[in-house]
Formats: sequence, C-alpha cells, structure tokens
Amino acid sequence: MDVKLIPPVKSFAMTGQALKAAKAFSPKDVFELDCFLPHATRRAEKLFHDRGVRLKFVEVDDYGDQAYRIEVGKGGIIVCGRDQKGLLLGYRTLVQIAAQCQRELPCCVIEDAPALRLRAFLLDLRVQKYKPAYLKELFTELARLKYNAVIIEYADAFPFSRERLVTATVHYSPEQVAEVRKAAAGAGIDVIPLQSTLGRLEYVLGLLPYHEFAGRNAAASYLHENNLRFSMLDPRHPGALKLALSLLDEVMDAHDSPYVHVGLDDTELLGWATDGAGAAGRKSAAELFETHAEHVLKHVIKNGRTPIIWSEGVERFPQCLARLPKQTIIAVRHEDGPEHMGARLKMSADAGFRVLAAPSARCCPDNECARETGRHVKHIADAARAARTAGAAGVIITSWATHDRMGFVYRDGAPCGFAPGSRRMHHAAHWYAVAAGAALSWNPCDQCEQLVEDAWPRVWFGSDDKRLTELQFLQEHDAFQGADNAEIQRDRKRVLRIAGDVKPMIRAGQLELLSFYARLSIHRLHARNVFKRALKPQEIEMLRGERERLIGRHKSLMSATLFSSDIAEEREHFFGDTGLLLSRFKR
Repeated sequence: MDVKLIPPVKSFAMTGQALKAAKAFSPKDVFELDCFLPHATRRAEKLFHDRGVRLKFVEVDDYGDQAYRIEVGKGGIIVCGRDQKGLLLGYRTLVQIAAQCQRELPCCVIEDAPALRLRAFLLDLRVQKYKPAYLKELFTELARLKYNAVIIEYADAFPFSRERLVTATVHYSPEQVAEVRKAAAGAGIDVIPLQSTLGRLEYVLGLLPYHEFAGRNAAASYLHENNLRFSMLDPRHPGALKLALSLLDEVMDAHDSPYVHVGLDDTELLGWATDGAGAAGRKSAAELFETHAEHVLKHVIKNGRTPIIWSEGVERFPQCLARLPKQTIIAVRHEDGPEHMGARLKMSADAGFRVLAAPSARCCPDNECARETGRHVKHIADAARAARTAGAAGVIITSWATHDRMGFVYRDGAPCGFAPGSRRMHHAAHWYAVAAGAALSWNPCDQCEQLVEDAWPRVWFGSDDKRLTELQFLQEHDAFQGADNAEIQRDRKRVLRIAGDVKPMIRAGQLELLSFYARLSIHRLHARNVFKRALKPQEIEMLRGERERLIGRHKSLMSATLFSSDIAEEREHFFGDTGLLLSRFKR
C-alpha cells in the first residue's frame, strides 16, 4: 500500500497485512474525523468505532515531548504518547492514512517525533484582516500539518482600550480575541501575540496625535510634511517607552501564552536625527537600541513571559547581546543561503540565547499577481536544516501580507527614498509553502522536499493528479520580476487549464482562488496593452466587462474570509487605476 504523509514520519514499518474497516474512509472523512482538545481521544475512539475499527489511546510517561507511536494490527489500533497533545499528533497521522487507504488500513508500526520542538506560523493581519470564523479554519488546517503555535501580529485590528485611537474601524472585539484563542487551544495550538515595540508601528505613528513619537528624524519630518506614514518609534522621545509598553501590556494581558513577541526590528533609522545627522547620529544608534530593548525585555520577563525578538537589531548592534536578558529568544529571518543563516543563528546561540529560524512562505517580491513558491520552499529547507544543526528551539514560518504600507529604500545605510506598500495573495494561495514548512520543521530529511511534492495532491486535495503540484509552482513571476507578456500569458493560462480540468475531492475552493489571481494577472496585461495604443471602442468595452466580472468574482471569493471594508480596500488596490482610466472615456 502506497501511503503518503505530510509531514513525513521518521519510521514507518509495514507488515504486509491489512486491518479491514466495516465502513470505508475517504478524503472527506479527514474533516469529519477532526478532533479537538480536551476530549480529543474519547471522540476519536468513537469515530473509529463507528467505522468498525477498535482504536485505543494510551498515555506513556517515558515518551519524549510530542513523540508518539502507532501500532496497526488486524485486531485494532493503539496510539501511544506522553500526553493528550502527543496522542493528538499521532491521531492526525492516523487520519491521513485512513483517508488514503479507505477500507483496508495497512498493518504497521510508526515511530515519530519532531526534529524541532516549536513549529510556529506567523499570521500578519496588518492589511488582510480575516474573519474569526476563517481563523478557526486556519488553525484547524495548521494543526493537521502539526504546527503547534501561531504568532499573530494584530496591529490595529486589536481592541486597544487605553490607546483607543490606534484601533481601526475593522477590528476584533475582546470576546472575539478570546474566542480565537480558545479555538486555537482546542486544535493544540498556542497563540503567541506579536506587538512591535520599536519599528513596524506605522498604524500608530501615522495618526496625528502620535506623530511626535516618531521624533525629530529627518525622514520622519519628510513623511509628516507630505502626509505619509512613518513606522519607527524614536526612543529619545520621553513618552516613547511608555507608549510601547502600554500597547504591549494590553496585547499581552489578552493572551495566556508563555511567550510574547516584541519585534524590535526595522532599526535602520535609529540615530538619523536632524539635530545630529550623519556620523554623530549613527554613533548613538546602538545605545538607543540597547537601552530601549533592555527596558522592553525586562518588562516582559517581570510579567512572567518569555520575550521573542527579531534578530536584525542585535545583528546590527552585536555589542548589545551582553546586556540583553538571556531569557530572550532570538528569531533569525532568512537571508541568502544556509551558510549565512547558520552563522546568524550561531552568533546569538554562542552568546547564550535560544534561537529560532524564521524563513518565509510569503514575502517580497510576492504580490497579488505572483508568488515565488519554489524560492520560498528552498529558503524554508535551508533554514530548517540550519536550525537543526544549530540546536535551535524551533522554526517560525512567516507569511507577510504586505511590504508595509510605506517602506524605506536605503543606500549606504541611509534612507534615500520611499517604497509604496503592496498587497499579496490571500493566505490560502500559499498553502503549499506552509505545508512544506511543516514537513521540514518536523523532519528535515534530505528527501523531504520531494516527499512533499509527491504527497501534496493526495494529502491536500484527495487526488493523485500530479498537476496539482505543478500548479503550486506556476504564477511565480510577473512583469515586475522580468517576465515578458507572452510568458505571463502562457503561465496563467496553464493555471486556468489545470484548475478547470482537475476535480479534487476536498479544498476545491483553493483552486478557484488561484484561478482568480491568474485572471487578475491576465487582466493587468490587457489593461496595460490597451492603454498603450490608440483605443478602440470594443477594446474599452471588453476591458470594462472583464473588470466588472473580476470585481464580482473577487467579492464572492473573499466574502467568507475578509471583512467587507477590507474587500473594498483590496478591490480599490486591484482595480482602482483601471477604473479611473476607464471612467475618463465616458467624458
């Protein structure tokens, strides 16, 4: 029997015999058979009993953390693990086997345990604010892939009460935050809040009452004068630390995770002051970072939590490592190859800190028309293996929804220009990279990427059609990455052909989403070509009709997952320019 699993297990020994069920399983049963803590094992035993299969869970004290063993014999199934969470991990493997083998489960012994203890997914809510119901679905899917933590950057979607102006019109209520946490806990997932305390605060500092906290920075002054956003707190402002801790306390108090991520990245503008520009300003940057970071981290520890930070600040100012509390966990985002990642992990580990590798499943230069799945999977593989070699505590698979609403372009370490923000494809268009991240975090073996490629159609869609894997590696390039029009057309038409031909048993909606982005990319080409030459009335009408159809499709696809105002904002981002130009032809 050919069984494919994501993540792949460490040891899978078959006996050649089979356990026959009274009622056949199917891929659709993966959803029906989902179980949640705290009563997961009892419910799972009943669900299998209803199909004529005896299933027994046994807690064994001498099993390692998150380790489990599955024994399938002709008389039934035994799953062993240290506790409920370990047993639930074993059950998720068992369900994948049952969904593929239908009525005859292979008799086997599986021994499995994760290579990395923490396997976290970062959810960025800065521009794509997902509805609570979708977040619950997201947690369930992540749990199926054996993630055990989600780091959520709420930004202005959090219901701040002390700094009420910071909370956006579209936000979660305190009750919804609690509900989301409860849903994640039921899936065996810890929700770790991320509240930035230095950079990435454009949603705060862009508001008029908070402009002063950006300080007397030359770049900040330029932004304020031109009504643009600025994202970094100036630690020299006497109220900066108080503001950062006020925001942090509210987010921290709403969560019971032992961890809190406090950011401390995007430090490039530290020290670039109008009252001491150039070398004098830069010399003070390390001290500014060190003092601010030390206050923030000690505050978190005083409140009984373990702080997590991004590594950029300590890499820029390595002398700060001597003063920062050793309880801090340092997360290293992926850059370049595995050797570079390994050296960066080693630097913080050698200084006595626990470390995490943080490659990305969605980041620059991804946008609404392209996603570089192949590059992301390679970076995830490099990072996971470097993490294992460095003895890291785990991996964070990041998924950035935007390149900030306003970012800086640097030359020789100085801000020299501005880069407008972007919106990227919906999270559901990136599940392949997220699944690869789960597999490589669990078992970063040499064959892992190939095992995921082979298993993807069957595990994720309940189909053996290999084109479903091919589909994940299309839409990788657009005009901004050097692809010509003919290449883009061929690629997107291939997406539409595959998505139209294949009829998966489960998750068919994800193919509809990829089809929409392919049509959006083709629409962008049509618009660019039409407006480059003398216009014909029929071309204008064709473009107008195409735009209206895509707007309707976008609303239909996004209404279950995004809030209506976010859909409207995204619609303007996708179709606003074309709509403006078309409107001028009515005059």
